[in-house]
Amino acid sequence: MALPKFHGVEDYIEYFPLYGDVLQKLRQLILSTSPKIHERIRYNFPFYDYHGMLLFLAVQKKRVVIGFVDGSQMSDTAGAFTSFNQKYIRHLRYHTTKDIVEDVVLHYVHEAMLLKEMK
Repeated sequence: MALPKFHGVEDYIEYFPLYGDVLQKLRQLILSTSPKIHERIRYNFPFYDYHGMLLFLAVQKKRVVIGFVDGSQMSDTAGAFTSFNQKYIRHLRYHTTKDIVEDVVLHYVHEAMLLKEMK
């Protein structure tokens, strides 16, 4: 089943009511890291840009993932990444808000930002 075309992040979150709390929590954490992070819909997903494409949120296979665009270049200090057999992107995945460890999410977002700044 094809997804509708989303015109904003709110549209995306509303389309997935079972994961709305998880999406909102992750969105809030990502946006809290820097006022220079820009949010928009790209490839029909919520994308977050910081010196280029930084990361995205997506509902996939009954979970929410944060996909780090340059994840393969990041250290996985918390051992939380999954690759889903992708060459560059690495994911953090969540089923409920209880799964979200804020410090871990913030650490990975900050590391991704530092990586972008160095490029």
